[in-house]
Amino acid sequence: MNTMIGNIMSFPVMKKIVTQTTRIVAFFNNSHYWGGQLNDKAKKQNICRKLKQNCESRFYALILHCLSVLDYRSPLSLICVRPEAQKKTNNLTPVAPDVITTILYDPLYWKRLEQIVLTVKFLVDAIGNLGSRQASFADCMLELLRCAHEMSQLAFDPNEHDLGFWLHAKLVFNRRFHGINSEIHSLALFIHPMCRELAITQVANGRSSKFMPSLSP
Repeated sequence: MNTMIGNIMSFPVMKKIVTQTTRIVAFFNNSHYWGGQLNDKAKKQNICRKLKQNCESRFYALILHCLSVLDYRSPLSLICVRPEAQKKTNNLTPVAPDVITTILYDPLYWKRLEQIVLTVKFLVDAIGNLGSRQASFADCMLELLRCAHEMSQLAFDPNEHDLGFWLHAKLVFNRRFHGINSEIHSLALFIHPMCRELAITQVANGRSSKFMPSLSP
């Protein structure tokens, strides 16, 4: 699923959003003064998490990265509207102009950031669920089926969402789903006492009850 997230996030519009997000986090994490001011604002709003760095090799970290900036939207805005944040005052270096532009004057940035989280967070949750224990093939398929349900319910809002990314995410998921949904995984569901019916009736790749025993050695 980590690879699936990476494929979904290869969409050019969203790659730009990630670049802007990384820029915001890098600026405030690398600025002793402005980072401290931001943390103070966050604490007053009972925001406990810190801004999370991105990790290009672990795409689930990308969503934590995006979520942290969404949580900080209010304190980030309160910092950036301050006069000394926009213009050098008393030898204090202001907030970088491109960071201010993204935070205060780019409403599409925030809409696209929210769409990224809405589209991919349930995949990140699945990674977490499977990583918290020794997962079997049946566990993997159950999480995959749950994600398929979530993806099928993902509605498009023309006022908030990028249509190209919405279609891209569904296409990538469906392609990867059929690639993962193998006979071995269906057999794992079939022999699981709580999941046998799922293995027989799943719409995407249903297999008959007569066929299932033939897969067993």
